[in-house]
Formats: sequence, C-alpha cells, structure tokens
Amino acid sequence: MEVAAAPEAVEPLVPKLEAVLAGVDETVKAEIKESLDVLREAFDKYAFGELALSFNGGKDCTVVMHLLRAVLEERYADAGPERQLANFKFVYFQKKDEFPEMHAFVDQIKEKYGITVDIYPSSYKEGLAMMEAAGFKAVLMGQRRTDPYAADLSHFTHCSPGWPDIVRINPILNWTYRTIWAFLRGCELEYCKLYDQGYTSLGSIHTTKKNPKLHDGNSSRPAYELDDGDKFERVSRA
Repeated sequence: MEVAAAPEAVEPLVPKLEAVLAGVDETVKAEIKESLDVLREAFDKYAFGELALSFNGGKDCTVVMHLLRAVLEERYADAGPERQLANFKFVYFQKKDEFPEMHAFVDQIKEKYGITVDIYPSSYKEGLAMMEAAGFKAVLMGQRRTDPYAADLSHFTHCSPGWPDIVRINPILNWTYRTIWAFLRGCELEYCKLYDQGYTSLGSIHTTKKNPKLHDGNSSRPAYELDDGDKFERVSRA
C-alpha cells in the first residue's frame, strides 16, 4: 500500500450540494436524498474503519465518492482529519483490459484528495475475501438498478452463500442516468474524461465503444447529452 500524497485544498461539498438540491426537480432531489440517507445508515451500522469504497474511476463510483464526502463533512465536522475522505479506505478491483484514462483519473483523485487506493485482484470473490480477512464488514458500491444483475438488489445486500461475509451497500441503486449527470455537473465535480468523448458506460477497452446515440458527424457529443440514458447507456458495450 502506497503512502498518500498531501491532499489539495478542496472546498466543502455540502454547500454546493444544497444549492443543487434547491434547483433540481422532485425526482432528482428524492434520489439524491435517499442515497444520503443510505450512507448515513451505513455509518450507523458500521464503524468508520469497517467500511470501504470500491472505486475504479467510473462515473457511478465517482458519484458515491462525492456523496460520501458530503456525509463525512456532515457527520464528522468536528472529528478532525482522521474521519475525513483521506482516511477512508478505497479499494480497486483492477482488470488488465481497462482504459488507461480510467487509471489516470484514479491517480488524479488520489492526488487531489490525498487518498490511498488498495489494488485488489480482478476476481471479485477473491478481493472480497481479502477485505473480510482485513476486518472490513461492508463495501460501498456504485451499482444502479439498471445495471446487469442489479434489478433485485437492495441498498444493503449480503453476498451469496459461499461468498465472503461482506455487505454490499448500494447508495445510488435507484438513481437514473439523468440524476448521475445532474449531480456531477450541478456540483461541478470532476469525472473521467472519456465521458466527454462520447462514452456512456466503461468496461473492457476491447468491448466498449463510444455510444452511437451520441455520434455527431465525425465526433461524439458528451455522455450527459444522451437522451433516455436508462435505456441506451450500455448499448455501446458488447
């Protein structure tokens, strides 16, 4: 595990988030508030050191990271730096065929926020077993109900029998594609630059293309301009 760099000076997120909540429609507002409540419940159920965030640089886990920032600011405002983002555990189930831009974005986040990211095997089961052995009880995920195999998940989902005894916490499970971008852009948050190049969902570099719904002549429009994103977000992934 590497030693984190000193974080940059980062302005608090909560004021920006409050401004976003004041300006969005009721559907988006309800989805954001629900996710914050899920994270608050996670900290009621588990100690700070029993939780980790699965982070690979994709838009969904980036959203969860910033929601986590907001809850930490709110919950541990007077607790000092030991209860802020730089001391929260990040884990990365890294695969060999990911976009280098995703790796670069993870490095950018590490430098900006002073976090460390533990690299775990691409085998999800093996990585969770390592987390369990290290004393973790739950992991925050960026899964949404429109993802494959996620339709029947709950906000707090135990792993299947025979798997490590780790609870997967899904704060943005009920978010729409539209809410993802309303949050990221409304709060003026950074995200992987591939999304500005026409990619809407990131997987293997060999099977992920720019979304054809965003093709515009010889270029592509950014991901946040995709219409009916819940239906077409993943059409460019084989």
